[in-house]
Amino acid sequence: MSDERSEFREKATKPHRRINPCFMTGKGCVYTEQIDREFEHRREKQSFSGFMILPFRPNISVFYDLCLKRFVSSYGAADGPVSIIKADQVRKTGYVICEKICKKIQESDFVIADISMPNANVFYELGLAYGIGQKS
Repeated sequence: MSDERSEFREKATKPHRRINPCFMTGKGCVYTEQIDREFEHRREKQSFSGFMILPFRPNISVFYDLCLKRFVSSYGAADGPVSIIKADQVRKTGYVICEKICKKIQESDFVIADISMPNANVFYELGLAYGIGQKS
């Protein structure tokens, strides 16, 4: 395994804080157990999962699908898979901020953010990830 991949995997396995209390309800996160199970499941498989923060624009989505997603996957191979997901790929209904963003940021091993153009939603999500010490 290359030094670059080793460094990535070492950083990705470091824990980050959790949102506690929830900034929406003021109570404990209702997804804590699910997040813990997701981490445990990935550790058993020696896999990693990331969350992509980006503005919703057609050209950026094409770049994500055709380039970035493939690049991130290339960090996998024989030493365990690496995947990435963005909020509009989460197939759940309910509170968008809780299930599609906050939960995914907390259960991800790393975060990638596209800040190439000013976007309030991107900055909000990046601030959330930064606040819990997520690797980005």
